[in-house]
Amino acid sequence: MNKYGKMLVSILLGMLILVWVGVAYGADITLTWTAVADDGSDPASGPAEYYDLRWADYPITSANFEDVVDSIITSAPKNAGELESASITLPDGHYYFAIKVYDEAGNVSEVSNVVERDFFPPSQITDLQ
Repeated sequence: MNKYGKMLVSILLGMLILVWVGVAYGADITLTWTAVADDGSDPASGPAEYYDLRWADYPITSANFEDVVDSIITSAPKNAGELESASITLPDGHYYFAIKVYDEAGNVSEVSNVVERDFFPPSQITDLQ
């Protein structure tokens, strides 16, 4: 139960939107999403407690989310409806990203949608004449 007497079963996160701003030898990646309220839907309940953003080079599911080692814990989430973001730098590769949100009572959402993206430098041009 959270401070408003509601059981947090699932929080519907806004869709993660992946923005690539990287260059050839690695990628600076910014993931953005819409902040949710403490109880998931009522902005008057205040912001969530924190987000747990994870990435891997294999598909992330609800069954393996906790096993994914690479993560960022974001603190001080914004108010519901505001844009949230987290940035990381990764080497070239194929990655999957997912997030969970927690409230102050330790209740946790389900895994968000999973964003999948390749980060490879452009191929060398060899056919110019």
